[in-house]
Amino acid sequence: MEEKRLDKMEDMLSTLITLVGSMNDRLEKTQEDVAIIRADQAAMREELNEVKQDLNGVKHDLNDVKQDLSGVKQDLNDVKQDLSGVKQDLNDVKQDLSGVKQDLNDVKQDQTNMKQDIHELKTGHYSLRRDMETRFADIKEILIDIRADQDHVWEKSVKNERAIAKIKAHLQL
Repeated sequence: MEEKRLDKMEDMLSTLITLVGSMNDRLEKTQEDVAIIRADQAAMREELNEVKQDLNGVKHDLNDVKQDLSGVKQDLNDVKQDLSGVKQDLNDVKQDLSGVKQDLNDVKQDQTNMKQDIHELKTGHYSLRRDMETRFADIKEILIDIRADQDHVWEKSVKNERAIAKIKAHLQL
């Protein structure tokens, strides 16, 4: 029985050795797996650090984009203000243009009135000229009559003077 027992022990020992060998193989494999996992974990940490660096770069780029966007917003506000100024200037120009149009219409009206006044002056001038020509003709006629009368009076005076001179000459003789 003892032999049976020894056989049984031997079997158990053999099973135990097999189990320990198997566990040793598993342990080695597990250690290899752990080493691989640790290597993978180190690689993942490196990748994680790279991702963090990339993320920091993206954050930095995002901040730059935000600053650029703020600048664009400011530029847009400046453009809006400039546009408002241009609109105001355009409205001022429109008002000035309306004033100029009104002034131009006033000048046209004044010009029309002046043309009418000039036409009336010309008509009055022609009428005055005709009146003056008529008066000149009348005065000329009167002057011609006066000259004729003067010539006639001179002629008579000369005849009378001669007659008086003859009478004086006869009287003195």
